[in-house]
Amino acid sequence: MFTAISCLMLGSLFTWTANQAELVNRQNEFIAATYIAEAGEERIYAAINKHLKDTGQAPTQSHLDTFSTGEIPSASDHAKFAKYTFITPEGQQNKIKSLKTASSSIQTLTSGPYAGLKALITPYQVVSRTRHNNKNVWAAIQSDIQIQHIPIFQFAIFYNLDMEIENGPNMSINGRVHGNANAYFAPRSSLIFQDKVTLAQDFYHHPKPGDTHQTSWNPPTYDTDPISHTSTLNLPIGSSDYHDLIELPPKQGNDPIAVDRLYNKAGLRIVVTNNSVTAQDANGNTVTLTSSMISTNKSLYNYRESTTVKLTELDIGALLQANKLPANGIVYIADTRTPGQTAVRLINGATLPNQGLTVVSQNPVYIQGNYNTTYNQPAAIFADSINILSSNWSDARSNQALSNRLATDTTVNSAFFTGIVPTDGANYSGGVENLPRFLEDWTGRTFTYRGSMVVMFASQTATGRWGNSSYNPPTRNWSFDTQFLDATRLPPGTPSVRVIRRANWKLAYY
Repeated sequence: MFTAISCLMLGSLFTWTANQAELVNRQNEFIAATYIAEAGEERIYAAINKHLKDTGQAPTQSHLDTFSTGEIPSASDHAKFAKYTFITPEGQQNKIKSLKTASSSIQTLTSGPYAGLKALITPYQVVSRTRHNNKNVWAAIQSDIQIQHIPIFQFAIFYNLDMEIENGPNMSINGRVHGNANAYFAPRSSLIFQDKVTLAQDFYHHPKPGDTHQTSWNPPTYDTDPISHTSTLNLPIGSSDYHDLIELPPKQGNDPIAVDRLYNKAGLRIVVTNNSVTAQDANGNTVTLTSSMISTNKSLYNYRESTTVKLTELDIGALLQANKLPANGIVYIADTRTPGQTAVRLINGATLPNQGLTVVSQNPVYIQGNYNTTYNQPAAIFADSINILSSNWSDARSNQALSNRLATDTTVNSAFFTGIVPTDGANYSGGVENLPRFLEDWTGRTFTYRGSMVVMFASQTATGRWGNSSYNPPTRNWSFDTQFLDATRLPPGTPSVRVIRRANWKLAYY
């Protein structure tokens, strides 16, 4: 009897061991199949991302159908893939289910580092389902993917280059801040960030190496912990040089960024040459501009550039009164006379049209006097650099001593999309606090600014260094223009940065 009981117990142990081994084997097979399914999902994700980078456009369902069969992992990727077949939940073999699940729509982001911002979201779903060819083992991965286009003027400050702030007076920033590179914050007084700060690289609470301008500094104050090593936010324009956006199109040959070039989007296009001033609408029809609307016979001396600058002066008020501003609110103007010694100046811009106004130039732009102060319409200025001249500015005194260039209180309400002269060796860039450039003595005077400051490139024309400037800084009353958080109140032609992310990822059971 004892022998029989021992045999039964031993048999049960062998059976239990065999069953456990089978369960472990099945579990291992399921894990392997899951990895195979995940590899399929990764291939589709990578294909969507590549299409986005190559074309600047979200893929259509037709593109997804191509990815669904063309991106399946095979034995040429790894020998293990030969043991598995990809089958959709509907039973289609050698295919990964890839769908655009809804039309693109503007939504508020609810998760991730950019939660709270509005974006044009294009949603996709990928179901990667695989089966072992010789064993009845299945696994599936479901991934919800979003392409998010975030209007760039939703950021109070956005830098594609290294960001630097070395403010003297107290400075408080009330909107979102993002940098695609490093940030160097070394304020002499208080620097307060009242909203999220995100960086693709790292934060440093000291001056940029090589910058000897600042000898003592304080740590900044953050409303929430800053986030580093987020994904870069890129403008999908098909060019690595964002200065191309504001330049005239090539005279011949293919233009790879024709769709995004702001000249092509403008409803009024003005080009100044040594011999003529040409103004056309978007269809190439001539637009007649009088001398009261545009002039090319003025100049000023710029101490920072150490040169006399010829001006093309655009009278916004006269254009508005004559109904010459375009319906789409985008004006492009380029002065192609002596490169590096020509610029555009905007005057009488206190009142803008109801739809707002965006002015674009490949030149430096000077804003003289109050701008967009009557109704604060959505406005933007795209330029190689942006210079502020008060209502008290005089061209005749521009080359005189600073004591003869006294500013008066001035207000500008506009987003800026412009360039800087980056810190190099002992030469400081001037930092965010000097992004708009000054040429007057602002002692005891206030420069009030409402807008969004975006730096996407190094200036190519106005390359004089901040240290060469002859000015005294104003009291800075600066703020992010919160109307830009409303998608219907963005400046005409606002570009969007792009994010691709997985909104959801899970094991699926089909």
